[in-house]
Amino acid sequence: MKQNNKVLVIGLTGTIASGKSTVSRYLSRKYQAVHIDADLVAREVVQDEAERLSEVFGKEILAEDGLIDRKALGQIVFNSPEALEKLNQMVHPETVERIAKTIRHIRENDSREKHGETKVVVVEAIELLRSGLKDIIDTVWVVYADPQIRKARMMQDRRLSEQEAEDRIASQWDDETYRARADRVIESTGGDVRLLYDQVDQALRSCL
Repeated sequence: MKQNNKVLVIGLTGTIASGKSTVSRYLSRKYQAVHIDADLVAREVVQDEAERLSEVFGKEILAEDGLIDRKALGQIVFNSPEALEKLNQMVHPETVERIAKTIRHIRENDSREKHGETKVVVVEAIELLRSGLKDIIDTVWVVYADPQIRKARMMQDRRLSEQEAEDRIASQWDDETYRARADRVIESTGGDVRLLYDQVDQALRSCL
């Protein structure tokens, strides 16, 4: 843990549909944490690089307005590890730089504050541990949910087919790899959300 005594940057990761967003929303609501969603930042980068990406993955990934059709791009990269790796190489460096710039800004501004409270920043990112993001956070929290729960969530919330959900799970690290690299593991069972929140409270107390 590399905590600045004024700013705590939590790297929140885990496989797709594990419950990361639920944890992030709770931290924002209860602790006024600043939430940085790496997926949203990456989407901005993807759109900014639409022309370059279409040269690599084909014009069929472009919608009529010239923006990236994310579903079309997803069908390509989640069915090919090589294509997914290529996309990550093109998008991740700029995504990391934009997030790092935001964190630097928060740290610099907070250093001018006189209050004694710690500001909490949450960086929510599936690829946190495979990118430069791991070098700019203070502690790694992994949210875990059973694969069957995650598949059901994707099919219901994201309207994915069973095969599409399984492809997305298969494209990522396995659960044990995430857990082995965690400072804290938060279990998301899909049951009483208060049990999830209690774990978050305990994890945060251990960091402050």
